[in-house]
Amino acid sequence: MSYLRVAVFCVLISVSGPSLAGQVLVCLGDSNTASHPIGTWCDRLSSMLSCYDWTVLNYAVPGSVAQDLYAVWPNIYQQWRDVEADGIAVDLVMTLIGVFDFIWANSPPDFVAAEILRFRDMLEAEGVPAWLAPYHYAYTDRGKLDPDNWMIVEMNQRVRRETPAADWLVGFDKKMRWPEHYIDAIHINAAGQQIKADLAFKKMKKQKLLGRCE
Repeated sequence: MSYLRVAVFCVLISVSGPSLAGQVLVCLGDSNTASHPIGTWCDRLSSMLSCYDWTVLNYAVPGSVAQDLYAVWPNIYQQWRDVEADGIAVDLVMTLIGVFDFIWANSPPDFVAAEILRFRDMLEAEGVPAWLAPYHYAYTDRGKLDPDNWMIVEMNQRVRRETPAADWLVGFDKKMRWPEHYIDAIHINAAGQQIKADLAFKKMKKQKLLGRCE
């Protein structure tokens, strides 16, 4: 069985609104980002930033896709509309998305990559920095790389080619190891989620977005 019919990327959004303390970061994505009892990378990053004058908001929805399907299927465009409807002023965006475009919409990798890049361009036109992260690889029930994993690879490569180094979250894909970082064929466990959170934190620190921890 192929678990991959999906493309993947992560966009981190940081938001600052009048009712929120300090700067605000909003995460968008699917079930590998949405809040979960194991603590996904976004929620873990929130804890890590608690003393840095940042507020982290997680708008990710399980099963979401990268393309704007309005009411047909949850997607990052709708998540962003929810952020805007809540009146949140955004400082930074990070998104992990794309897998379910393959599963539900049977979309080719180049199309999904283009949708992710279009979303990033839309945010940046609004003055919101958008960081992208490559999706991790998919596996079969027997621990072999999914036969459709090439779609994730091609999507990652296309998005990477057209994304400035400053906006790219290195390691969200290749730092994940089977089986130690996986719950199942596509979902990342607590240990893997912590690695992703650490990568995002280090990126923010490298870009000098963090002051002193107080």
